[in-house]
Amino acid sequence: MDKKKEIHTNKNINNLKKHTIMKKILFAAVAAMAITGCSQNEEFENAAQKAEINIGTIVKGTSRAAEMTNVNFGSFKVSSFIVANDFDFSTTLLGSPYMDGVEYTGKQGSWITSGDNKYYWPVGKNVQFFGYPSALTLVNPTDAAKGYPTLAFAIGATSAEQTDLVVAAKNTAKPADSNTVTLDFKHILAKINFSYKPEDTSFTYTITEIKITGVKGGNATYTYAADVAVGTWSTGETVAAGYTYPITVASTADASGYFGLDSPDGSLMLLPQDVEGAQIVIKYKTTKMVNSANETFFDGSKTVTLSKDSKWGIGNSIRYKLTLPAGADKIDIATDVKNWEDDNDKPVTPDAN
Repeated sequence: MDKKKEIHTNKNINNLKKHTIMKKILFAAVAAMAITGCSQNEEFENAAQKAEINIGTIVKGTSRAAEMTNVNFGSFKVSSFIVANDFDFSTTLLGSPYMDGVEYTGKQGSWITSGDNKYYWPVGKNVQFFGYPSALTLVNPTDAAKGYPTLAFAIGATSAEQTDLVVAAKNTAKPADSNTVTLDFKHILAKINFSYKPEDTSFTYTITEIKITGVKGGNATYTYAADVAVGTWSTGETVAAGYTYPITVASTADASGYFGLDSPDGSLMLLPQDVEGAQIVIKYKTTKMVNSANETFFDGSKTVTLSKDSKWGIGNSIRYKLTLPAGADKIDIATDVKNWEDDNDKPVTPDAN
């Protein structure tokens, strides 16, 4: 072979080798970049997968049969939305739900869901949670009516048909020390009870009926707020028949001389509303032994009209205390209004997955 050609050929071979080596280096560098990028994404995704959303609950209230408490709270639904940290309900629609009516069953501290879906905390954003009874459906606002979601609810015609209603709302990023969000369910109806005190304890009182008339009920709509206790109710419907209170007379009086009339079936669970002008009608009889004969001194009904500015607020526990005269005199009434919630229940959260 010609010496010049040999040199030229060797140069070509060397250049080819260098080019091949450079290509390999370049390819390796690109591959390394791709692997690095993939590793970063996987780290982000894996971190999110470990941050699965767990649900804990609190339901405050006493343990009466008709009330929802931690003891008898056995199921609920959650709808949630991924939102910006500064999300404004008045100007922005929630959009499509992240968790769409996911049902949880079990008990406080041990909630499970059906199906294989898992939900994870987003990075850099909040989750807006809404909790509500399993039998209800959350309705999201439309573009024409931005704001919080709503629930349609019907007040039962009788105490036996009425149910307590507890809901929760919470807007939060992932808690720093766990994956669990604790939903604080609150009572959003008004709970009504009665007690009575005999004006003259030498008489025997027999109470046969208590009825509230002139209040709204039936079908109504609740609109959430950041704090569910300040949400709003629609007006409801006129209930001509009123609501009859189930009576069970306590065997002993309290320190003030009032006998509770609470039924084991529970209180009246009614719509929060202004009740000025509403009426309480009570039927009762008074008797007394006179010369070995049991004489009747009153047997009929009396009506108390609720005064100006009377109101049943969301989550109020209202007890009307009636002082009943032995004869035809008017009934005296006192009203004890307090928050339905108590502070005895502490949050119990499920074990993190």
